[in-house]
Amino acid sequence: MRRLLSRDAAIRAAQACKGMAAGVVVYRVTGSPEADFWMDPVMIARSGEVPAEAA
Repeated sequence: MRRLLSRDAAIRAAQACKGMAAGVVVYRVTGSPEADFWMDPVMIARSGEVPAEAA
């Protein structure tokens, strides 16, 4: 798992990892770190073999 600051950066990082893993999933998570409050993750992209529960 990696934390990146933009959608484009996350997709580039996922593309770079494609050869190192069977599958890659990119999620967006928004929230307030100060309050430790987070919204549900939203899938942005996926590639390769990804377990059903990751989608």
